[in-house]
Amino acid sequence: MKRAKGKEVGTEIECPECDGTGFPQVRQPVQPGRKIYPPPCKRCLGKGRIETTPMPRGHRGLGV
Repeated sequence: MKRAKGKEVGTEIECPECDGTGFPQVRQPVQPGRKIYPPPCKRCLGKGRIETTPMPRGHRGLGV
């Protein structure tokens, strides 16, 4: 039997920077046989999804 940890579990959303692919969109060259392989997305680190954590109650996000 597993025990639940005291930490709340967030939800995951699709990364808006790479549209869930894990790589930023790159325009491929017209030349046949040549491909550009972009580095992983900087926002999601190549996962394609970003974990969102729920805010505690009463938190307004004012940065205070």
